[in-house]
Amino acid sequence: MKLSHSDRVTETAVRHLANIRFHQHLFMFDTVWAENQIERHPWVKKATVSRDFPSAISVTIEEHTPTLLLALDRMWYVDAEGDIFRAADSNDVNHPILTGIPSNWTTEQPELVQIIIRDALIVRQAFDLPLLGSEDNISEIHFQRETGFQVILRNGTTISLGFYDPNTRVERLRKMVSKGLDLTTPQRIDLDAEKVAIAKPLN
Repeated sequence: MKLSHSDRVTETAVRHLANIRFHQHLFMFDTVWAENQIERHPWVKKATVSRDFPSAISVTIEEHTPTLLLALDRMWYVDAEGDIFRAADSNDVNHPILTGIPSNWTTEQPELVQIIIRDALIVRQAFDLPLLGSEDNISEIHFQRETGFQVILRNGTTISLGFYDPNTRVERLRKMVSKGLDLTTPQRIDLDAEKVAIAKPLN
């Protein structure tokens, strides 16, 4: 078996899931079934299986890449398309955390949860900025049903966006920084009004 583009999925796991055996007759091997079985692995986003005559099977894997952590009953990984794909590993949680979604919404209002996740990904992308130190400086994206989104930086700074397009809020923040706003000082920055932006140092 030839396995390509796999960092987190082992060859042993692929062989087990797809029931790939040594000296297997290629004509008897169902590649579509094997792809479906391999995609059961939580890290596998898409698997492509082909017969490599005369004697090998080739497997190419597209893995999920964590983009956000979603805080529900526990931490979950979310990829760039908004798919919740597996519980987070305790040693790999250096991603912005989306908080504020009640756990029961995943079963009672799953479509709303997907909308919130997609909107949070737009917020994360908009705030992946040099002036913030890129997304590594984003600790949390918090959602409130009544007031919208907040971005919380690792130094404690809270940036309130409301339900506005985050890109327009970023432009407003750029202007504030150009006029002397120091983002290294922990503060509360309100960008959730139509015309007025306010920055107050945190005590």
